[in-house]
Amino acid sequence: MKTQGMKKGILFFDIDGTLISDDGKRVIPKSTKSALKQAKENGYLLFINTGRVYCNVEDHMRALGFDGYICGCGTNIYLGERELLYHTVPRERCLEIAMRCEKMKMHPWFERRDGNYFDQRTVFEGELRSLREFFEAAGSIRGDIRSEDFSFDKFVVWYEEGSEVEAFKTMVEEDFRIIDRGSHFFEVVPKGFSKATGMELLLKELGLEKKDSYAFGDSTNDLEMLRFSPNSVAMGNACEEVKQQVDFVTGDLYEDGIAMACRHYGIIC
Repeated sequence: MKTQGMKKGILFFDIDGTLISDDGKRVIPKSTKSALKQAKENGYLLFINTGRVYCNVEDHMRALGFDGYICGCGTNIYLGERELLYHTVPRERCLEIAMRCEKMKMHPWFERRDGNYFDQRTVFEGELRSLREFFEAAGSIRGDIRSEDFSFDKFVVWYEEGSEVEAFKTMVEEDFRIIDRGSHFFEVVPKGFSKATGMELLLKELGLEKKDSYAFGDSTNDLEMLRFSPNSVAMGNACEEVKQQVDFVTGDLYEDGIAMACRHYGIIC
C-alpha cells in the first residue's frame, strides 16, 4: 500500500515519558495534542512506536488521531486498522521461561497483544504494584502463568538482591534481546524485532524513505528507533545515554517538548 497523495513525512512517537508523563499522573500536555493535530493537518503521518503491546494503548491515546501503531517493540504493527505483522512466542517456551523466572527470583510481567499475565505468587511492590493496579483498572489482565491460555509476545522483568540475574540472561540470550531500562528492570524482546524494524517495515509499506522519518523518545528502549531516523529527538526528561545519541534534544514533556521539536524541524509553525 502506498500513501494517497504526497506526504511530507512520518512521525514516530514513544508513549511513556514522551507523549504522556511517566510520573504516575499520566498527563498528555495540551501543547502535545495541539502539535499532533497541526502536524497531521500539515500532511504528516503520525504513528505510535511503543514497547507496550496493543491492548495497553489506552483509548485516550488512540483518540489523538494516529495513522497506525508499532507495538511490543516491533512485534505487532498496524496501519490504520490493518494488522501488517504479528509475532508471538511459542507456548512451550513461554511456560519454560515463566517457571524458571520463578526459581530465579525474577519478577516478570508477561505481555500479549490481547492481554497481560503475571505470576500469582509474586509480591507486588513499588513499580510492579502500580503497574498491576493500572492494568487491572484498564481490564487488560487475562490471568496468571497457570492460565490455560497463557503465552506472551514479550515481557518485562524486575530483579532484586538475591535474584539470579546472570542465570536469567543465559536462559533467554539465545532467542531474546534484553534492554536494560535501569532501576533493576529489564525489557525482554524476541530477537529480530525492535522499534527500528517496525519503522523500516512501515516506510517500505508506505513508499517513504528513511530521511522522511522523525523519531521522538526518552528511554533506552527507544535507542534503536532514534538511531534509525536521521531526525531523532530526545525529550528533555530523557536519560543522558539517550540524549547523547540524537540529532536534537528538546524540552521536557511538561515544557512543551513535542511542540518545540516539531517547530525545530518545521513540521509546525
